[in-house]
Amino acid sequence: MKIRKECNSRSCGPDTVRRPPRSSEISGGWSLVELLVATALGMSLVTLALRAFITGSGLQAEVSAELRLHEGARYALHVMGRSARLAGFPGCLGESAEFSPLGPDWTGPVRFSSLEGFSKDRPHPEFNLAPGSDAIAFWWSVAGCGADGPPELQPPPAEFATQQGLRGSLFYIGRRGGSPDNPPALFMRELADFGDPTPARELVEGVESMRVFFGVAGDSDRLSVQRVEDWQNLRDVRIELQLQSSALPDMRREFGRTLTLRNRLIEPTDFPSVEPVETEENGS
Repeated sequence: MKIRKECNSRSCGPDTVRRPPRSSEISGGWSLVELLVATALGMSLVTLALRAFITGSGLQAEVSAELRLHEGARYALHVMGRSARLAGFPGCLGESAEFSPLGPDWTGPVRFSSLEGFSKDRPHPEFNLAPGSDAIAFWWSVAGCGADGPPELQPPPAEFATQQGLRGSLFYIGRRGGSPDNPPALFMRELADFGDPTPARELVEGVESMRVFFGVAGDSDRLSVQRVEDWQNLRDVRIELQLQSSALPDMRREFGRTLTLRNRLIEPTDFPSVEPVETEENGS
């Protein structure tokens, strides 16, 4: 005898058929393919953002290094320009043409060279020049100047009153403390033909080399140090500096400026002669 099993649940009914769940009834989530695609897109965005950040940081460092080089060059040329404006100054004896130390009628202190250059072929008497670099010295007179003037025009002390009374400044490339481990730099040392010279001081770090070229009256070309024969016949000087960045060692820039010696009188012979142009007259 078969015993019929009773079932109180509707799910046990003979007409009950399980249907697949609707899409709305499925629990939320990503498939493996979707996760892989999302991960790839996220990594791409992170890579692009990181690359943009690195590029921006590198560009900022390069711009900062470039600005520092320009700032150092401007300052170096500004300081040398001040000395160039004083070069050849005859002293506080007058302002007429006869008080020019470069003129033939100079009646003040003994004539002196307002500008002088040094190189490996014309070495400086006191120190060795950096390889591939020149040095330059500017001179001016303080004869007749009082103690109330600027430091550059201070007269010599009383114990040196019998001397000419010349002051100057020397610019050269060196290394701090003379140590080869320190970076090259532009140095300036104040000069005087009386007493001991003052210690050199560092102006701009990173100046690797300095080249100077001189303009001679009556000559259209600028001459290197070894080609100048008359140091009392100069009209200007061209200074070219090469600077290396301390932050980016591979970055090097060159800067230059022409400095005119304003205390040098301009003579007609400074200008090239021009032959008159002959014209034909047509007869009537």
